Amino acid sequence: MKTLISLSSGLFASGLLVCATLSIAAAQQPGFRIETDILFGDEKAPAKQTLTLFSEGVYYDFSIDDPTAITMIDPQRNRIVLLDAKRNIQTVLDTNEMHKYVESAKLQANSPDLQLLLKASEQFSFDEQTGKCTVGIPQMQYIATSQQPTDKHWAGQIAAQYADFANWSARLNAVYPPQRPPYVRMRLNDELGSRGLLPAEIEITTKPISGKPMIARCRLLAIWKLSSDDQAKIKSVGEKLAQFNKLEPGRYFAEQLTLNNSR
Repeated sequence: MKTLISLSSGLFASGLLVCATLSIAAAQQPGFRIETDILFGDEKAPAKQTLTLFSEGVYYDFSIDDPTAITMIDPQRNRIVLLDAKRNIQTVLDTNEMHKYVESAKLQANSPDLQLLLKASEQFSFDEQTGKCTVGIPQMQYIATSQQPTDKHWAGQIAAQYADFANWSARLNAVYPPQRPPYVRMRLNDELGSRGLLPAEIEITTKPISGKPMIARCRLLAIWKLSSDDQAKIKSVGEKLAQFNKLEPGRYFAEQLTLNNSR
């Protein structure tokens, strides 16, 4: 993956230090799970659903709509692994390169749309009484209610892990299809995570130049421990890592695009 411009070594080193500290603490804490429903407009039923398992500093994201699609985010090993159980293939993405690319795009900001989103990420408010967090401007805004882990001892680490997972997911969506700039969502993640909180529900409003605003909602159900079924899912991912054929990212996404177009 090509980067747009180089980052300073100090900024990159500090980011690695934060990740290393988070990973050490995460390996010691109990695992937990987050179920996420995504709804659009006035829909009552979710359009998309995911299950994310957090165990020993690794994040396992399963699509409920397509059980063959699995994402494993492993900050300790600087990798994100995409697994396709339908075709028995996998690809490994370098988180260091992904981090550089996203930060480079922000520093360069060579399009009006990106400049607008960066401006939106700078607008933030938090209501201490209600726990409501707002990030953005009318053209792009995230409004989140929050929740706190029940285990006070691990609350800060759990919230930091979820924020880290959500940030890497946002970066992944920025670098690869559908290529959505991550900066507004990352600001929301960081603000909640720094307060020991996770989102409970997020409302995302996008206002085009003409037409009605588009609204999406994410509802998060948190359970602060892993079940035996969850542990079995994690074990199965390890088996798939050993068995599935490895493809370079370019080939992996090219084959995926061809498959989607043929449907």
